[in-house]
Amino acid sequence: MTTINANSNQKETQSKSMFDYNKGSNTQLTWLKNNLKHLTVAIENLPKHKGSLNIGDYGCSQGKNSMFIMKHILDKLQNNLKYLESLKQLIVYHEDLPDNDFIQVRNCIEDSSIGYKHHSLVTSAGIDVNPNFVGKSYYENIVQPGVLDLVFCYNSIHWMPEYFPSKYGLGYMAEYKNHELTSKFNEMSYRYLEKWLNLRYEELKQGGLITINFITDCNLLDLLNKYWLLALKKFGYKQSDFDKVMFPVYFRQITEIQSVIDKFSTKFEVVFSETNIEYAKFTKMEVKALTKNQILGCLKHYSNIDEVRKLELYQSFEEFIFDDGREYLEPDGNINWLVLRKI
Repeated sequence: MTTINANSNQKETQSKSMFDYNKGSNTQLTWLKNNLKHLTVAIENLPKHKGSLNIGDYGCSQGKNSMFIMKHILDKLQNNLKYLESLKQLIVYHEDLPDNDFIQVRNCIEDSSIGYKHHSLVTSAGIDVNPNFVGKSYYENIVQPGVLDLVFCYNSIHWMPEYFPSKYGLGYMAEYKNHELTSKFNEMSYRYLEKWLNLRYEELKQGGLITINFITDCNLLDLLNKYWLLALKKFGYKQSDFDKVMFPVYFRQITEIQSVIDKFSTKFEVVFSETNIEYAKFTKMEVKALTKNQILGCLKHYSNIDEVRKLELYQSFEEFIFDDGREYLEPDGNINWLVLRKI
């Protein structure tokens, strides 16, 4: 096993790693369980190998959900005897931000109940497993050119490495109809998706595949903004007092995603595309996983506020979300599932 905390050329990203994500991501895991058709299509179209299957797990967080995906990949390969001929090695690159808890990822791999190291295909065929842990932003090169057979990236691509403050709260949505901000956010999200695809194009083998999902038409930010503004008001603050506290997520519109994909028509073939309505019922633990590190990390910019007050602000934010006996935060949204093949 190799840990790569490579020197990064990118300035500090606005996004922070998740808080206790293995315990707080059951909703995201349910989305994956309900939408495996795209991954099956990708597995059926894997390029020929030369003894090694190389996979990029981008935005791995703490690893539990990645184990589910790896299990499905190996389950499907078990029935593909032709592909398994001379397959001797499985190399996986688990990527996330440098502050991610990669020890948790390692523990998941070693866990005999979920880790792909213990999958029956691996043990029966004597496949050598080589996990790598890469503490970098996926807006940089993660591996050498032409290495990867498959990249998967789920519930992650809406996180932005930069962001802009606004009067609306933690995050911005195009539905707020601020022309200036919408233009800035659209340009930013377009630019980063284009950059992400160019980087993956370099890293994939000829015929290599990307499987990715995009959360769209989602009102999560509007809900978080509402409760954050209530928490600020409780302590006599305004949004402008904390304009460095951001939840750097921007949900792309389907038309924007399609526009970027169209630009790559000479580099990628669309093998699969499907958009489904997905329901979310985030528990308190899941909200904490999404927001705690992000908000408290941003509050570090404010040395004039003591640590007790910072924690009180975050706790009040949580309390407003689950006020009146609410058990869940329930945003609306759709998810677009894509499989792209390098031409």
